[in-house]
This record gives sequence, C-alpha cells and structure tokens, in this order.
Amino acid sequence: MLSGTGKMREVISPSLTTKQVYDDYQKAMEMDLWNTHYEVLSLSLSLRQRMGEQLNDLGFDELRELEENMENAVTVIRDRKV
Repeated sequence: MLSGTGKMREVISPSLTTKQVYDDYQKAMEMDLWNTHYEVLSLSLSLRQRMGEQLNDLGFDELRELEENMENAVTVIRDRKV
C-alpha cells in the first residue's frame, strides 16, 4: 500500500476493500484509474470499429462519420506514397 508520501506501508485492516486500495493508490499517485480504464476501453472499441468489428451498435450518423474518417485516412496514405 502507498502512503500519501508515496512510500510503501503495510495494510493492517482486514476490512479494507479492493476499492479502498485503488482509491488510496489514486490519491498517492495523483491519477484517476477509472478514467484511464474508460479511455482504454473507448480507444479499443474505436480501434475495433475501424477494423470493421462491433459496428452493430452504431447509428447511421456514426457509421457515416466512421466512413469519412476512413476515406480521409486512405487519402493521407495515398498522398504520402506519391
């Protein structure tokens, strides 16, 4: 367990929950693990959609935006090859 100073300390309370451990770690490291986890999930979903997977949940506008993004990416790649 990390203390507020960033040093390791022993966990002495058997009633300490996993959430409390994560919360204490976040405070000591000054980071938001849940936000970081959400960002990773969001980016991996976006990547899968760009690979043509998990498109069923997208609406028409989202599919159109994805198509435009893919067309722009192809244009950039073609311009670089020339």
